[in-house]
Amino acid sequence: MKNTIILFEGRTGSTHLATLLHQSPNISFLGEEPALLKEQGWTAQQDWICQLFNNPLNFDDPRVKNSAKVIGFRMKLRDVLDLQAFKYILEKYDVSIIYMRRFNLVKQAISSIRAIDLSKAKGYYNLDHNKHQEGLAAYTIPVRRFDQTLKWIEEVDLKLQEFIKTLSQPICEVSYEELLSNREAVLKKVIQFLDVPQFTPKEVIAKHTSDDLSEVISNFDALLSHYQGTAYAEMLTEGASQKSSL
Repeated sequence: MKNTIILFEGRTGSTHLATLLHQSPNISFLGEEPALLKEQGWTAQQDWICQLFNNPLNFDDPRVKNSAKVIGFRMKLRDVLDLQAFKYILEKYDVSIIYMRRFNLVKQAISSIRAIDLSKAKGYYNLDHNKHQEGLAAYTIPVRRFDQTLKWIEEVDLKLQEFIKTLSQPICEVSYEELLSNREAVLKKVIQFLDVPQFTPKEVIAKHTSDDLSEVISNFDALLSHYQGTAYAEMLTEGASQKSSL
């Protein structure tokens, strides 16, 4: 059985990809359970990962399929309590790495803010494709809050990039933008990487933030004005209609 992991930071499409892959009878993809064990310390995280990879068919989780040829889970690097020990586990179990990132960090920051607010209001971070195709309504995001979130996104993204460079395992890099624009090609690439038969999944996760940020941020012009003359302004307007007065 092949071991795999999606390494990512928030709002890069990992939930979407994992739910698609899990629909294959040959793939069992779990969630972010080690992150839920942070308060119990690294030993608890380590035990969970090792138990999964040691003998997945004896692992007490209904998502693990008897027919699975690939077993995996998702992990944000910032949730790993011991990076050196984690790297050793990845090497020990010959874990194939699916590395997910998002090139438009501004949209990643906006999506992070909206996901946090959605979780506080509703108790979940993602929208069900069958129930919430309309996405979330527009609202104001204070410039200060956006600044702080963007800085944090840049920091965790850089740390993940640097960690990926230290790994010797096979790595399949997938961008959010690539997954959004050409899902079929991305799935084909990842499935070939995992060495399982091709399949056709159904959509499960719905986008809750439009590619046109002017449609989801009530104070879009204020944010755009704040970042005029920077690369962030280009990220803000990427995919936007010409509604802004700036």
